Amino acid sequence: MYSINENYSKVNWMAITAVSLSIVIAMLDSTIANVALPVIARDFQVSASASIVIVNAYQFAVVAALVPLAALGKKLGNKSVFETGVLLFAISSLGCAISDTLNMLTIFRVIQGFGAAAILSVNAALIKEIYPEKLLGRGLAINVMIVSVSAAAGPSIAAAIMSMASWNCLFTINVPIAIVSLLLSMLNLNKQPIQRTRFDISGAMLVFTLTIFLACFVLGMTREHILMALCGTVGSVTMLLWLFDNQRRKMNQALIPLSVFADRTFSLSLMMSTLSYCTQLLAYVSLPFYFHNILHRDVVQVGLLLTAWPLATTITSLVAGELLKRHNPNVIASLGLGMLVCGMVTMTVLPVSPGNFDIIWRVALCGAGFGLFQSPNNYLIMTSVANENVSVASGLLGSSRLIGQIIGSAMVAIYLNISEAHGITLSLITGACFSLFSLLVSYVRYMTGKRNGSG
Repeated sequence: MYSINENYSKVNWMAITAVSLSIVIAMLDSTIANVALPVIARDFQVSASASIVIVNAYQFAVVAALVPLAALGKKLGNKSVFETGVLLFAISSLGCAISDTLNMLTIFRVIQGFGAAAILSVNAALIKEIYPEKLLGRGLAINVMIVSVSAAAGPSIAAAIMSMASWNCLFTINVPIAIVSLLLSMLNLNKQPIQRTRFDISGAMLVFTLTIFLACFVLGMTREHILMALCGTVGSVTMLLWLFDNQRRKMNQALIPLSVFADRTFSLSLMMSTLSYCTQLLAYVSLPFYFHNILHRDVVQVGLLLTAWPLATTITSLVAGELLKRHNPNVIASLGLGMLVCGMVTMTVLPVSPGNFDIIWRVALCGAGFGLFQSPNNYLIMTSVANENVSVASGLLGSSRLIGQIIGSAMVAIYLNISEAHGITLSLITGACFSLFSLLVSYVRYMTGKRNGSG
């Protein structure tokens, strides 16, 4: 037996604080601008659908750089990649705050996304370095909660800030937090020696190019540029096939070793992660427009109405972490998805003039299901790969999360282009369908585990 207190005394809490602070601001910025989109669109005199590029720019930059930077961290050291990302994030956040055009804000959001990618690509690997082996599971569970809650809490924090200041301050607050994180990291994280392993440059370039074509497709669809969307489609398919062949031939030297996908639990869990974040963003991007433009609530009220989601996620994430000690993670995840499905379905049948309680309990149900699902699902992802592929798994987990967010926010933009009157309803219905499909995939994963003797 071992003493929990004794093991906790060996944990470098300053190092954990350094990593956690940067994770918080990186994840917050994936959703914090959502509440402010109607205001930003008005200030820059652009359409609602055009303003969503602010969300997409950040997400695409993170997806493009996440896996290559995870591999770079293995070669140059996770500390070096992490600290470079924190510094880049701080500088670009200041650039976002002083932007006076949509194009300027979009450029700085891209740079900010690269900084976030450096932070998120190595965060799981850093947690593994910091925590003693016997406490690693709990450390990863806490990390999962920070990631999930930070992403979900964006609108609530945005509402609090915008009740006192302009939308520019949503980005300014990142600067002092990033500086504190950087200083703590420099003083407390251990620097690893540069490895002699070969970095897969061609694989990294293919991933980056694939993401550019995917961005062209999404932007073309959201802005109704058919030629751009068509070029993005052809380019994405071509680059995906090229990447698959390139990585298959390199085997274990590849940027993304394809052998990790042979484990069905890992592959299905990644798919479910993508679907769940699709659902979250379909709700998180569409509901502010519904509350602001249709129910005529101000920006502060919009954020407060969405606060029920992160609060419920916080509670159920902690509950899920405790349940994991005694129960099958597949069962816990399925229960969470069932709650998410119910929450999204009830959201589609809101009364014509809903009161605050009508909205809040539905949002809370979605958040509770989301939190109960994420912890066991991420646990299954991180424990279904060999130790040498933990960094790859961390990068792919982050990529699945961001791809889901991109798809969700892009679909809202497409629906709003088709019909501003019905776009919000279509977004919520699609979110309910995605969460239901994820629940079906969860059943397949459970049956797979049962056949393999782990169910």
